[in-house]
Amino acid sequence: MEEGAKRRCLILVLDWAEKAVLTGLFVALLLQMIPNLGRAPLSAVFLAPNALVAGLVLTRRRARAVSLNPLDWLIALAASAAPLLLATTTAKALGSIWVAEGVMLAGMVISMTATLALWRSFGILPANRGIKRTGPYRIVRHPMYAGYMLWQLGFVLSHPGWANGFCFLAALGLQLWRIDREDRLLKIDPDYASYMRSVRYRLVPSVY
Repeated sequence: MEEGAKRRCLILVLDWAEKAVLTGLFVALLLQMIPNLGRAPLSAVFLAPNALVAGLVLTRRRARAVSLNPLDWLIALAASAAPLLLATTTAKALGSIWVAEGVMLAGMVISMTATLALWRSFGILPANRGIKRTGPYRIVRHPMYAGYMLWQLGFVLSHPGWANGFCFLAALGLQLWRIDREDRLLKIDPDYASYMRSVRYRLVPSVY
């Protein structure tokens, strides 16, 4: 088999492996929450965005390019997993609880808006599935990650503690590293290089 065919085959296998893992995680979440829906029907609201993500992953378009560097995959998975270590605490919120929850809500809205803008280009692992320039992607290049960081910050403000603070800083560092690695992959595409010139900032306009 020629080198190009081997690479395309490997990309296809990796793509389906990611789909299988994310689908499995969603099914596990679903099975865990279904027995509790009668007692806590609002839990269905939490399932909705996860169902959207699972659906987008299963129906997404084929990637133009996928990073085959194990470090890129490790960083992406670690950045996605680190926030799962955040936990509720009994400590008093840092500052106003309304501010903390407002930050959390703003982060959720931004990340979901960015996910909807990506639509069938959504993915966890580093890949080029088309360049998006609409919605929040007209303002910064990685609005979904910006939303995640805001949500996590709001959670830590609501539930302060050394462990949560460490998890937040670890997730933040991993996410920044992830963004840098993704930009390196994507800017190989002339379309993305042009997008970088028109949208200069990664997360916060006029800052970064």
